[in-house]
Amino acid sequence: MVLGIYAIYVSIAYAFRRVVNTGSMQFSDFINQFAAITNLILIFNLLTLLLTILTGTGNFSGMTGLFFFMIPTIGIMNLAFIYIIIDNVVKPHIDKFYALIIAEIALGFALSVYVMILAVLGGNMLFSQLSSLFS
Repeated sequence: MVLGIYAIYVSIAYAFRRVVNTGSMQFSDFINQFAAITNLILIFNLLTLLLTILTGTGNFSGMTGLFFFMIPTIGIMNLAFIYIIIDNVVKPHIDKFYALIIAEIALGFALSVYVMILAVLGGNMLFSQLSSLFS
């Protein structure tokens, strides 16, 4: 699930970077720049993993700890998304501000569709498990 969300962030950021910037950038170079900006996320993800292993998610304190470490991860990802689109753009095709607004709308739409697909798949799996229990 998380890798799918990261893939959505990277693909939409790359698409809007190509729209804004007149110079072309290879996708592999873009991924390297995006990864360099978001290196701090790895530390928060490792802390979240360790917290999950040590406390588990069955108790309330474990869940609040997960949210405590996931909020900076989401913030860093959103800031990197914005920064990578407008960084070092000399002659933009369209205004950077409008490109960021459209990119955020596209990101919200794509993440909503992705979450809905996951919810439908998860709901179908849950329904099939429950129906097999009662049949």
